[in-house]
Amino acid sequence: MHVNVKEKAMTKSCFSLSAALAPFLLAAFPMLTSAASEDGTGAEKLDLESGLKKVFQFFQDQGRANLDYRKQSLRDFGRSPFLNRFVVFDVKARSEVGADIKGESIISLELPAESRFEHPDCSRIYNCTCYSPYSYTLVPYDVVQMSKSVEAIREILGSNADSTLYGCYSIVNQFEGFQEEFRCRFLKHLNGPVSQLTSRLKLPEGFVKPLDGREVTDIWLEGAIRVDSKGTPLELPSAELRPIAVEAQGQLFLALELEYLKPVVRCALAHQFRNAVVDLSACKNGASCAKRAMDAISAALRNTFEASPLVAAPDDALAPPPGEMWFQRLRKKSVVLGEPWFEQSNYLVKWWRNQNTDVAPPGLYVYSKGNVEHDGLAIILQVSQMTTASANFNGTYAELNESQRFSYAEVVKKATLRAIEIACKNLAGKLNGTVCFVEE
Repeated sequence: MHVNVKEKAMTKSCFSLSAALAPFLLAAFPMLTSAASEDGTGAEKLDLESGLKKVFQFFQDQGRANLDYRKQSLRDFGRSPFLNRFVVFDVKARSEVGADIKGESIISLELPAESRFEHPDCSRIYNCTCYSPYSYTLVPYDVVQMSKSVEAIREILGSNADSTLYGCYSIVNQFEGFQEEFRCRFLKHLNGPVSQLTSRLKLPEGFVKPLDGREVTDIWLEGAIRVDSKGTPLELPSAELRPIAVEAQGQLFLALELEYLKPVVRCALAHQFRNAVVDLSACKNGASCAKRAMDAISAALRNTFEASPLVAAPDDALAPPPGEMWFQRLRKKSVVLGEPWFEQSNYLVKWWRNQNTDVAPPGLYVYSKGNVEHDGLAIILQVSQMTTASANFNGTYAELNESQRFSYAEVVKKATLRAIEIACKNLAGKLNGTVCFVEE
């Protein structure tokens, strides 16, 4: 669950600029690019077709696939040039690579709210968020003519489904001070009537033509979630999900991921901060005032989160990045839920020094997290929670139901507001609602 006690929002407006390639995607195998003319003339079509021949010949040579490219309209592949990969093989390669971080193996994650088809790490990469270089289409399995059987493909799809985190790795979050984060991937298998599936997740436009009106019964997806260095989830899964395969009326389709390299429309991103918890406008020395305020708030949060019913201990040993506090309660009786529940809870507190309500471009918000020296007359606090629970200590820890989420949300909100109240008193400030006005 996620509780934005104090939050920031992101807005996006578009304009035309040249773009650089987002340098973060790991490929399961080498990839080839198709050449294209800059003017979009007929030469582009010929070069694109030539490039596709090379790509699919590579698949054939590697025993990956023998795709008859002539059965696929070049129009289906959109912009060019691009790199491409069958997602199922990237998933298999990632799951087989040994990693220093091992993901939690007894966890069940639900479909993130407001999910969308996109690369799972896109929310951490500026260029990816800005110009969406990834697109997805489907290729019928009987066209691909894989060296692997349908049963082998299904084994890949089911090997990690809904039960484990795998393929953990580190990544730089370009929106939060370029801090290093650890993330793991997970699989989600959705099945049921097409109306139920599409109501939860809108199918990409690239799926319409290949499906040709067939009713979707199963979708396999790959998502990502932030974890600590021990592989324990810190935040809710990202809303971005990558399609792996689709089954429609008994026919299996594999998702083909296209990564566009040609410069396209860029955009301007900005965060809007609101609902400050500390007002620094009366301070003569903003940096020292901000430090004093955050020292008081951090100490108060430790007291309220360690107290019952959260009983969550600060996790300083894992060295959270600047601007973050971590609290954990792992595999212990849930005081919030009562018997018979055991919980795995992580509470993540983030803070920024910035201008309240201002729409800040990247240069003014990327480095404001955890930075008392940054310009700004407000301290903004965000509290999020990732909790899974099990009726048995050694059982599968699944996400909370709606009633359980509400119970935790109320407790977390009270603990946070109580911490602000305590901190404001210790700062000799004036509390107006949930905002503490402080002076030197």
